[in-house]
Amino acid sequence: MLWDQILASEWKLLEQVATLLKPFADHTRLLEGDPVALSSVIPAAMDLECHLLGFQQDQTKHDVRKVIASDMLSDMRRRFESVTSTHSSSFDPLPAAATFLHQSLCAALFIPGKAQLLQAAKDLIMEMLNEAGDSSDVASTSNETQAQNSEREANSTALSRFRFLSQPLEAAAPSVQQSASSSSASADQRK
Repeated sequence: MLWDQILASEWKLLEQVATLLKPFADHTRLLEGDPVALSSVIPAAMDLECHLLGFQQDQTKHDVRKVIASDMLSDMRRRFESVTSTHSSSFDPLPAAATFLHQSLCAALFIPGKAQLLQAAKDLIMEMLNEAGDSSDVASTSNETQAQNSEREANSTALSRFRFLSQPLEAAAPSVQQSASSSSASADQRK
């Protein structure tokens, strides 16, 4: 056997690593070509996290992909903490606000465990509205519109491009509708 030949087991390993990395290439292309990419950053990071968690938690896989997925997940969380972790000293709520304002992506912030990110988005939006002047009419209209849009979020075509995030979104669908209803009720109370 020559030193430059790849064994069948090595080809299989390369194919497995390619399967692991393909969603990263897909999201890179998506975000490069998306004119509203800022609103897609958090759903893309969440989708990739779900993808890596799938590899990490799959009990049938005891290969190098699981180790690589675990390392990639840790590194990805560290790299994205400035937009996904409100506890980070470098946290910037702007991508969360952009996601919240994007009518077909905001459902990603209603997934359980994302309440602090959702609140940070709302706080930034309210702060910006207050700086712009009297926001009471705008905030009420925004909350009503958000409540109407949130009912359509679980089946949104924009979110369909985040295939690994689909399970958490489907599981969160009832809470999205409940959150939208409570947002609408609190907007009505402020009137």
